[in-house]
Amino acid sequence: MPGLQFRQLPLTAWSQHGASYYPDRILRGHLGQPATPRLPQVMFEFDVHYGFRDEVNEKLGQRVPFDRLTKHDKKHDFFNVKQDLDRLEIGTERFTLDTAGLANIAQVKKNIAAFADALEKGCRSASERTNISIPKITGHPRLFPLPNARDSTSGLLVHKLHINGKFPTKSECLVWASPQAHITIPLAKVGQLIDEIRNSIGKPPGKALTGGSDRRMGFRSDHLFRAKEGVESLRKAMLTWNHKLSNGVLVDTTTFSDQLSGFLMLQASYLWVIKLAQKADKESFGKGHLPINVKTPFPDIFSKILTPTEQLIYRELFAGPAIRYRMFGLVESHPTLAHGAQRLFPPVVGFVTFTWDDLLNWTLGLPSSIHGLPGGGTQWPADLTTPLVALELRRVGFRAMAAKHWDTFIDTIIDLTRRLN
Repeated sequence: MPGLQFRQLPLTAWSQHGASYYPDRILRGHLGQPATPRLPQVMFEFDVHYGFRDEVNEKLGQRVPFDRLTKHDKKHDFFNVKQDLDRLEIGTERFTLDTAGLANIAQVKKNIAAFADALEKGCRSASERTNISIPKITGHPRLFPLPNARDSTSGLLVHKLHINGKFPTKSECLVWASPQAHITIPLAKVGQLIDEIRNSIGKPPGKALTGGSDRRMGFRSDHLFRAKEGVESLRKAMLTWNHKLSNGVLVDTTTFSDQLSGFLMLQASYLWVIKLAQKADKESFGKGHLPINVKTPFPDIFSKILTPTEQLIYRELFAGPAIRYRMFGLVESHPTLAHGAQRLFPPVVGFVTFTWDDLLNWTLGLPSSIHGLPGGGTQWPADLTTPLVALELRRVGFRAMAAKHWDTFIDTIIDLTRRLN
């Protein structure tokens, strides 16, 4: 770990409007009333290695729309199929983990399996289109009608995409995907989630939640492991200071809570991205570099989920403009305020120039260049998740996952979410 800055230094008097006037509460509503307990939710995506290459579309004279491609819909089938770049993306409904939600999950497993089976059968029954070639790619696409296509897409021809410089043969029509999972959990359980991810390394397909040390960083979760170690070490040191906040509240094991620690771990994992990025990590989108993409916006989490005292600790001891070197010390050996100008994502994410300062300013509601969640994706506002937070597990797709393992993967995520809630 870098040399964390544990020394007690003078603090700039940072005040939060109204922070000292309202008592902490465990589950808070917008007006300070206890919030209604919320059922945890899960959602799944499978980026299937079947779809449409531009070169093939041009030769066929077909255009692929960006809305739903098949008749499947989330209301009846609990998933739909869209285009994600050149691949088919299976996206499920958000399921609550109650009796009705679990019944719908059991059904969506069957529905998705039927669609995957139709893709494989279509590929195996199709002949190579020898009149269509792509330069430097061996073989030819095996084109067949998109299964269960909508009336408006009934003429589309789909194929298993080429990989490693060649199109698949009839014996290579196996359906596989890069999966993602979204879960909602308490902030206080983020540390346990990170432990679960670490302990899953090396497990069989559908059970492993990240790649191990033999993988490039874009398939690993070291950012999370280092973030957890750094926050826990700093928390242990800070609890010996007997420091009081500007409102007189003591920073102790109660106020420097597991919930605040979970929040800091998530943000520190973002700061680690630029430090750990490797040349092999070519993802041009920010979330591709994040082991966990935090879907509930950080400003929402800060203002609607953290308690007033937790907010004040974050402001006065971590993220205030004059003190945030301590936050940077979770990553840097000799942190200064100047580190705030460091980019959040590596240069390969060329269209995003967010900095560490931007992330903290955005979280605090200060001027920032950030307009939306770092890493992109659809937000789950805190109004839909409180007191839980929505997290996208990006590293579950560290290797190709055959369709026969999708049920195991879904069950693994459900079991994990239940235990964390």
